Amino acid sequence: DEAEKRVALAAKSLVRKYRWIDAVEKKGDDARIHVGVIAQDLKAAFEAEGLDAHRYGMFMSNTYWMADETLPAVEEELDEEGNVITEAKLERIVQRVYEGNQEVPEGATEHVRLGVRYPELLAFIIGAL
Repeated sequence: DEAEKRVALAAKSLVRKYRWIDAVEKKGDDARIHVGVIAQDLKAAFEAEGLDAHRYGMFMSNTYWMADETLPAVEEELDEEGNVITEAKLERIVQRVYEGNQEVPEGATEHVRLGVRYPELLAFIIGAL
């Protein structure tokens, strides 16, 4: 319909180059450059036309939770010949990711990652040209 055509034309103008924030934090100027559409901008283009981006297969949204977990120290274990069976490890804190229908521990933080399926987005844009 007309609203979808307007979204498709807006999406065409949203194509840009970008770098992942976490990659820039780790690699600085060596972080790779990507070309595409920022999912949040695509979602906003749908909303500007009164449409729900979640109803279209080109738009993805994944919710997951993260929580710190303390792993206990482990003592070194040797066999009868003195070979290491289990390496010693200090107590440590690791971040665990919980997705889907996994039971999420209390205090976990919710995260939402948005994404774009490019074959569908490109077909959507082409259909409006």
